[in-house]
Amino acid sequence: IFRFCGDLDCPDWVLAEMSTLARMSSVKMKLLCVQVIKDLLDEDIDVRQCKVW
Repeated sequence: IFRFCGDLDCPDWVLAEMSTLARMSSVKMKLLCVQVIKDLLDEDIDVRQCKVW
């Protein structure tokens, strides 16, 4: 059960991307997460930072 999915089954797209995320370094993951949070806060994002892999 995935609490972040509202205790529902994990979406297929998350399962498909887990291997991609697992290969990312922690630095690249942090860069990506910062950009995602900025987007959620309606701030300008740096698309170049999203293409680090």
